[in-house]
Amino acid sequence: ADCRLAVEPFAVDFAAHARAMGANAETVHSIAELKDAFARAKKADRTSVISLKVDAFEGWTKEGHAWWEVGTPEVSESERVRRAHEDWEAGRSAQRKGV
Repeated sequence: ADCRLAVEPFAVDFAAHARAMGANAETVHSIAELKDAFARAKKADRTSVISLKVDAFEGWTKEGHAWWEVGTPEVSESERVRRAHEDWEAGRSAQRKGV
């Protein structure tokens, strides 16, 4: 909101993009809609994307409106980092396969 851009800001339609790649996808605007969409996604037979419209400038530090899967180093001299990577990989193997 406070950046000077050479072009007008634009929005990405993440649900449309996900559908174009073969996933189930929908956009929701409330926690109630998110709960229903999540239930549908859990029952789906393929990858589902739920795009939740939120205020980009509200709640980042208090509620956290984003989730990112951040990997761990595959190679490290630290035993702690190696164990974290093994745990991370084990968790990934339990994830449902994508589209």
